[in-house]
Amino acid sequence: IDIEALTDYETGVTTNVGLIQGGTGVNVVPGECVAEVDLRVPTPELVDGVCQEILGRRAFVPVVTLEVSGGMNRPPYEKDAGIAALYEHARGLAAEIGFELRDTKTGGGSDGNFTAALGIPTLDGLGADGHGPHTLEETIYFSSLEPMTQLWIRLFETLE
Repeated sequence: IDIEALTDYETGVTTNVGLIQGGTGVNVVPGECVAEVDLRVPTPELVDGVCQEILGRRAFVPVVTLEVSGGMNRPPYEKDAGIAALYEHARGLAAEIGFELRDTKTGGGSDGNFTAALGIPTLDGLGADGHGPHTLEETIYFSSLEPMTQLWIRLFETLE
């Protein structure tokens, strides 16, 4: 609960204790438990503070041993001038194809975070449109497949 409480939508920091494992039976006090945390931060300046908040967790009772380890597994995706220019190029191509490419920030993490952090203009989120990402209700809109594929082709044709 304390880790989940670190979520701050105003700053763009989100935490999710998304995987918890432990115990051997419903009527047995677990001898061990493991929890995995997903942390997303929008800027490198926020990484250390939030990571230290999580890594600094202590057990609430003295008979419990708590070990906290890990760190960020990818840098934040920050939009710089190169990314902004690439987006504008892609937006223009999308308009030629007949759809609006919207600029959004989801706080997600992908391999694009690594290339963007190296200063390589990188667009993320050019997959199929849909709803309910990462849920049991996740759906891809079939109607988005053709226009997005056309956009990828036009990007490959027009980028140097």
